Amino acid sequence: MHLNQRYDVWVRINKDAIKKGLKSFEQIAKATMMLFKNELPFIEKIEATYITEADEVEKQRAEAIKIYEARDARTRGLHDEDVDVFYGCTLCQSFAPTNACVVTPDRISLCGAINWFDGRAAAKVDPEGPQFAIPKGEVIDAVGGEYSGVNEKAVALSGGEYSRIKIHSFLSTPIQAAGAFEVVGFYIPEVMELGGSTGISQGICPEWSCFLHNGRTDRRR
Repeated sequence: MHLNQRYDVWVRINKDAIKKGLKSFEQIAKATMMLFKNELPFIEKIEATYITEADEVEKQRAEAIKIYEARDARTRGLHDEDVDVFYGCTLCQSFAPTNACVVTPDRISLCGAINWFDGRAAAKVDPEGPQFAIPKGEVIDAVGGEYSGVNEKAVALSGGEYSRIKIHSFLSTPIQAAGAFEVVGFYIPEVMELGGSTGISQGICPEWSCFLHNGRTDRRR
């Protein structure tokens, strides 16, 4: 599964799998390639390469980040008001059934993995997939980022759990958090400021428990 950032991939291997015959990366590669070909039928040929040497991994990672930075540069000149369509993503519904992320030019997905261009490309490649177009509709709150089209989609995607989303709001009906994120933000009313806690924090946030204590929650904050 993808987790937190687009260059992080998390694979869980049960100990029982070893007892049942899992002995090499080749078996994992074949299963992974089969998954990709089943999900994306237009793929005719695919190859998997596993790199286990730490220095080479860092070298390849650095090259990948350069590509990501170039893609990010494209989005910096594009803003929400410049487009008529946003993109939704339901990848996290595998563990947070009512979660739905809204990706806009000014707001990437909460996991950090998908920007507006990524969403557009994915929706075109796989129209029945987890990324899809969301017409903006009428502007309800330009500052908070609330749109009629997004609200209508929110009802359907969440199974009626919520009906409003303010894309750029921290406190009022924000986009929900499924748990695939690196930092939790919280409001400190005594000083009228915002605070943040990373996934490796060992402490307690002022308003509610942080990662260590609450697990990566799928409830809205």
